[in-house]
Amino acid sequence: MVEIKVNLYAEPKENETFEVLSVEEKDIETQDGLKPAIQVNLKPQRETDIKYSVTLWLSDNASMTSKLGAFTVALGNNTSKWIGKKIYFVSWEYSNREIKVV
Repeated sequence: MVEIKVNLYAEPKENETFEVLSVEEKDIETQDGLKPAIQVNLKPQRETDIKYSVTLWLSDNASMTSKLGAFTVALGNNTSKWIGKKIYFVSWEYSNREIKVV
């Protein structure tokens, strides 16, 4: 049998506040080859042992309600300034994502 090495993360939930712990640039292997992405690691304001993270696929164009668009609208395009910010997930449904800085 093969041992699988994987870090498990949960997606953030609507109506919750999180702090941005770190932002990591990565190239992630997909069916179409390597794709540039950003992994945003989050800490919920409530006590839990669950790790939270969001992968944002980088693109020159993004809808304001996409994952990348929601983070950029709320936090700007300089990811080094995201760290330490507290964000509230207003909506986190597909194509209807919105977060706000608190």
